[in-house]
Amino acid sequence: MHAQLIGALRSFHENPHLATVLQELRLRSRRDARTRKAFRTLHTEWNHAVAGTLRRAIAKRRVRQDVDATSGAVVITAFIMAIVLQLWVDPKACDFLAVSKELERWLACGSARSG
Repeated sequence: MHAQLIGALRSFHENPHLATVLQELRLRSRRDARTRKAFRTLHTEWNHAVAGTLRRAIAKRRVRQDVDATSGAVVITAFIMAIVLQLWVDPKACDFLAVSKELERWLACGSARSG
């Protein structure tokens, strides 16, 4: 998981206009069926890849056994999209690495959970 999160951060640092392009595509996909279809495919593939990573981590007992890989993938990709938006608006909004570590802690085996 850590590699997925760091890879996302690296992509946005190496491509400073990526957040802008993705935001523009999101807006366009609301009114253009072809863009929406392409963006849907991108999201589906990304979620599928993250779900696979989660399944492997669950099998190796690096992630809690009660995590649903499919839903967890959506949580993680939504987290990345949202945090990128926050950092795009305010680069000092949060420490990406610290927030990512918190997400990883929530997923990790033996993490404390409140009911």
